[in-house]
Amino acid sequence: MLLRQLYRYNKWLFIFTITWLCAFVFLNVKWGMVASPIYQYGMFSEPLSIQTPRTAYRIHINDSILNPLSLSFAERDVLYVSLDKYIASAHQNEKVANALRPFLPAFNDDDPRFFNSINDASFNNWYRNKIENILGKSIHTLEVFQEQWNWQNNALKLHSSNKLAYFD
Repeated sequence: MLLRQLYRYNKWLFIFTITWLCAFVFLNVKWGMVASPIYQYGMFSEPLSIQTPRTAYRIHINDSILNPLSLSFAERDVLYVSLDKYIASAHQNEKVANALRPFLPAFNDDDPRFFNSINDASFNNWYRNKIENILGKSIHTLEVFQEQWNWQNNALKLHSSNKLAYFD
């Protein structure tokens, strides 16, 4: 066993190694941090419920549905994850402000260095340009639908579909 050999070779190195391992195990278990490349407790610390609705996006370009399988993984990631991140960014400014107030007494809510100033029009422009660059064709019409899917009777069933208004 490695630890037994290490103990025989160098007792101080053995004590340091055990202390280091215990500290990172403690950090990972206590706070759910990923504090070490060796022990990553936080990576898979929560089971995925089959009852949780799944969000998916359907993208219509020039009156046809975009087939995500025709894109590389990186291109799909850019197109679909960007939609999730933009939707999440609407709540980000408030989170940043609440996190900074205790540390910065003179914190200004209007300081542009701390807030995401992107709006629907600028995201729409950026997203259209990104799709045009990835597909190599111009876009005349773009519609994006956010869909909620539920697992029922051993299959995914469409629960709701909402058109994202900023892609009109």
